Amino acid sequence: MPPDVKFGHWRKVATPDGVGWINLNAPKNEGYYGATPYAGISVYSDADFPHWAGWSLIDDDATPDSLCESPTIKHWLDLDRDGHVTHSEAKDALHNSDVKERMSKAICRFPIEWSKHNIGERWGWIKSPHDAVSTPLTAEDFDTLKTHIEALAFWDDINISGLPLAAECWHFPPKTFIEHFRKCGWLSTGEISRIIPQAAIANVARFQEAINFVGNKYILGGKVRLSHFMGQVAHETGDLHGSMVEHGNNPTSKTYETSQTYYQGPDTYSYFVRAQGYERQQNTLGNQYNSGDGIKFRGRGALQITGRAAYASYWLYRGWLQQSSFDKNWWSKNGWWAVPSNPTIRPALINEPQRISARSNGNELNPVDVAGWFWVSHNINSVCDQESLTSATASCSVSVSQKINYYDQNTFPARKNHTERAKRILCDAA
Repeated sequence: MPPDVKFGHWRKVATPDGVGWINLNAPKNEGYYGATPYAGISVYSDADFPHWAGWSLIDDDATPDSLCESPTIKHWLDLDRDGHVTHSEAKDALHNSDVKERMSKAICRFPIEWSKHNIGERWGWIKSPHDAVSTPLTAEDFDTLKTHIEALAFWDDINISGLPLAAECWHFPPKTFIEHFRKCGWLSTGEISRIIPQAAIANVARFQEAINFVGNKYILGGKVRLSHFMGQVAHETGDLHGSMVEHGNNPTSKTYETSQTYYQGPDTYSYFVRAQGYERQQNTLGNQYNSGDGIKFRGRGALQITGRAAYASYWLYRGWLQQSSFDKNWWSKNGWWAVPSNPTIRPALINEPQRISARSNGNELNPVDVAGWFWVSHNINSVCDQESLTSATASCSVSVSQKINYYDQNTFPARKNHTERAKRILCDAA
């Protein structure tokens, strides 16, 4: 098969003309020039501001003054469609919902106001009677205004290659512009570093793609949700540091695992001790009594999951394990806690628990994906949705922390601090 072969990629697309199917891998049109080299297919990003999304590029006002004489905009403002727009009509039109929506997505080319040149040409009209000016300025008052504008102007003093001339600037509506690009949701390394300032730059770079992938997959764009997720991950991972596993008393428990080996102890940490802690009799984690399961299935991940049962659920989700290979709720079956246990009971067999721990280099996605899976499995998004986007306080932090680790309440204030720092970066609190 040729290396450049493309199979048909058909997608159902709704257009103003109806619903139809389009082959996104249509045959190449050698004469086509545009967003893509394929006939009839155009690819757009958030930075293209397509007209079908309501955006308008307006460059039809050649007048040198600062008054708006754009035929396009004046047509929008002409509510009675008599071909003439009075000052009063324009003011009323700017409160019309349809006009406001159009104006909010109008990208207009006109002279920037921060230039010290051509001030008389741009602003001289306010010395004459005009509907927009209750009292025209005197020559003396205009000279005062001109001096003030010259003192504030900075555009002509900027020495940057490629900077457009003052008369050739495009102007975006700032509020809509920001709202438009915030939909992207992709966090830069700079943003992650501000959210988790104690994280090493190398670790921020390592986990950036995984954090963004998991955020888009599980958090689904909510800024409050993402603030809580990042705050909890910052705390649980020690600021994106280390192997993302639960530590014991043995220093080796803190080292990185490999794709071939995982930490098996021994360890004096109470939860890791055989026949105690995580593998005591009647534990609800799915661990077998006095088997080594406690340390084998210790907490792993950017938000840690613990115990063979939790591992089995995630392994099923990832397709690493089949439900038919083990008994559901094996730990509740008669004979599981006997010594020896009933040999007919089939627990989930997981031989590589370290698949969800971080490496010294590599395996960045799995431990972060575990955190996203845990998040939605415990319905934490709905908890976060009760909190205001414009509040600087993480009012739901305790409820979120209880779902993640109910028994670790002494860490709840630290988790809240991490979350509120994330909110200051991601949300809209004044």
